[in-house]
Amino acid sequence: MNGSVIATSVTVRLYGSWADYVFKPTYKLPSLTEVKAYIDQYKHLPEIPSEQEIAKNGQNLGEMNKLLLKKVEALTLYLIENKKQIDELKTQVSLLKTGKK
Repeated sequence: MNGSVIATSVTVRLYGSWADYVFKPTYKLPSLTEVKAYIDQYKHLPEIPSEQEIAKNGQNLGEMNKLLLKKVEALTLYLIENKKQIDELKTQVSLLKTGKK
């Protein structure tokens, strides 16, 4: 069936876990090298259905929202780590400029 839905609000109730587990110390954030290798091989993000899967099976919007939130949270962790590395490099450059080690 092909159609559309118009709504002013849609509520999706939590079923199972929510993506906040990404911030727990036990979560292993994949390296960006691992993510790139996956994308190179499969042409889509890990855990996100491919275009072919969506075309064949459709997609539960509540589940997709959860997956997208997980990706946003992971991106936030990558940015925090990159900021830390940039700050460390700035400190090293500053020390090198002043002749200190």
